[in-house]
Amino acid sequence: MSFIPLRIAAGSFSRLKTWEECPAKAKYKFLLKLPEPDSPYAARGTDLHALSASYIKGEVLDIPAQLSDVVDYLNDLKHADTKTELQLAYDKDWKPTEWFAMNVYCRVIFDALKLSQPERRVLVVDHKTGKKREEEHVDQLRLYALAAFSSWDWADVVDAQVIYIDHGERMRMEFRREVLPMLKEYWNKRLDKMTADDVLAPRPNPGCKWCHYRKSNGGPCQFG
Repeated sequence: MSFIPLRIAAGSFSRLKTWEECPAKAKYKFLLKLPEPDSPYAARGTDLHALSASYIKGEVLDIPAQLSDVVDYLNDLKHADTKTELQLAYDKDWKPTEWFAMNVYCRVIFDALKLSQPERRVLVVDHKTGKKREEEHVDQLRLYALAAFSSWDWADVVDAQVIYIDHGERMRMEFRREVLPMLKEYWNKRLDKMTADDVLAPRPNPGCKWCHYRKSNGGPCQFG
């Protein structure tokens, strides 16, 4: 009897980070879709993302108290052409494709995006709540830059930002189109490892003690 091995066919930043932490966790979460308990922290993050988008789009006129520490950064984004919660997908050659297309290789969601074609610049933003994980977020901005250059071939510069809502701070990186080949090589190398993995074995690590799928929590994993 033959069977088709499970694979994570399409990546995203969160999928890749989860797989690199533990392939089995990625299998349980993204392929088998085993439920996880609701988290008040995740719910709060979702609510503040939605509130930020509403303020940027002008649906909320007065700055909500929860966003008062980042009002200057959000005001930079208030423009008729700014897009929020923009979902983009790419094939293996980093050509734009449909979100659910069979050839999807990677998906990206921009919390906010503003195009400045006369200046040949693209501004992409991600809102963060909770802890600052700058090394991880720098990595995410590299993916955002690759996605933006791949979608808008007239862009010479990508201004990639993370707005830390709880800290009232902003991290900002500027990428120029000359780095596009290096970005493609960097992300293809990592994504190819994930999409080729048809074992998705557990990878014990210090994070096991917090994993919902751990053995001691009644989960399917043999570890933890």
